[in-house]
Amino acid sequence: MSFISSGTMSAQTFEKGSVVLSAQGIGGLMDTPDDYKLGYGGRLSVEFGIADNLFNGKGAIGIGLVASDLYGGTYESLNSGEYNYQYTITTYIKEKSSKSSREVIRSSTHQERRHSTGAAECDVNRNDATLMATISLHAEFAEHLDTYLMVGGGATYCTRSFSNYRNAVNLKSVDHIEKKPSVSNYTGPVISYSFNDFNHVKWAGFDPKFYPAAMGIIGARYYFTDHLAVNAELGMSTFTIKKNLNAMTLGGVGVSFKF
Repeated sequence: MSFISSGTMSAQTFEKGSVVLSAQGIGGLMDTPDDYKLGYGGRLSVEFGIADNLFNGKGAIGIGLVASDLYGGTYESLNSGEYNYQYTITTYIKEKSSKSSREVIRSSTHQERRHSTGAAECDVNRNDATLMATISLHAEFAEHLDTYLMVGGGATYCTRSFSNYRNAVNLKSVDHIEKKPSVSNYTGPVISYSFNDFNHVKWAGFDPKFYPAAMGIIGARYYFTDHLAVNAELGMSTFTIKKNLNAMTLGGVGVSFKF
């Protein structure tokens, strides 16, 4: 058996000149301060055939690009933030009118400032967007079935989002709204105000960062037509090379279209 075949061969599912676009739903694990958590997302890829007729006409080599987004890894954390804003206080008092001797209700307003720091428990979600260049080795073990080994390298853009704040410390919400009294039922100055620290707090965040990433998977595409296939992949298809920030996409399924 020669590594590179000679003579005319039947068409391969993946060959020199092939262009394959793929879309997948993916799942994996994301590193958190607690433990690894489940993550989910999607992946788009394009692959170009650059050599074929390997392994007696059953093999080929491809290069391409893979873009993926893995979201999840939810965990609980304590976040802090600062607030600095003003709110309005309205005061109603009874006094005599300057134009007559009748008593009337006058209103006056002034601003009060709230400036401090607070903290609260919250949910933190990871989001890792990855772009990598790939090279793959393909082999056709059965008709219409394209199997491959793919490796690659690139970068991951890591971000965090914070939600569901609860159990706050030094963060208040007060709704002390009073109606304007009438002269007949006036018993003393009436003060009306409301404020909500949560609407003004600037929470500490996670500075987005780029990290190196790599991949190594095995996959297969089964073609129902000359152009359309279903695909499945298994392996560490995206993982971030950074301690305590690892994210491993363990598998995915989807569809492929060959031009």
